[in-house]
Amino acid sequence: MAEKQSNGYLALPELELLEEIFEIDPESPSGLRWKKTNKFSKMKPGDIAGRKTHEGYWRVKVNYTAYTCHRIIYYMQTGEDPGLKMIDHVSSRENNFDIRAATNAQNQANKKKTPGCSSKFKGVSFYAKHNKYKAGIMVSGKTLHLGWFAEESEAARAYNAAAIQHFGEFAALNDLTILSGDSVQSAETAE
Repeated sequence: MAEKQSNGYLALPELELLEEIFEIDPESPSGLRWKKTNKFSKMKPGDIAGRKTHEGYWRVKVNYTAYTCHRIIYYMQTGEDPGLKMIDHVSSRENNFDIRAATNAQNQANKKKTPGCSSKFKGVSFYAKHNKYKAGIMVSGKTLHLGWFAEESEAARAYNAAAIQHFGEFAALNDLTILSGDSVQSAETAE
């Protein structure tokens, strides 16, 4: 059985074993196909490797132990065992190739907005008592207050600026183009 690391991830099998039994295939939904299977397996060479979990991640078993496919793909593509690092999906869990090594803080910074909040934007909340929008951001376990704003888009811009400052390339920015009837620049075109 694989040894569990301090971050809760199982240590990956040796790269040589992974390269022997898997091939990377962008056409496979998991990103992997079986290259070699044992004679008792229902899977055949060329079959999609792994199963999708209810969280949206693809997992595959190697020697009776389940691993996430994106960690295996990262290891096979870079030759770098992610070890204690997380593997961050840059755009979505649906793409096991748009990935990078990240700390837990960087991975959290790249999370999208939680559904069911009072604003369309990450880091923005509406307070009816004040009839204003509050912008805030979590950095190193502490919430930083970014200000009160009359317009939701102003609060979203403040969040975006703080996210870029604190998280750089890992910042999950608000898409300001979703505001209809407002002449707002998208995060990509804003200066």
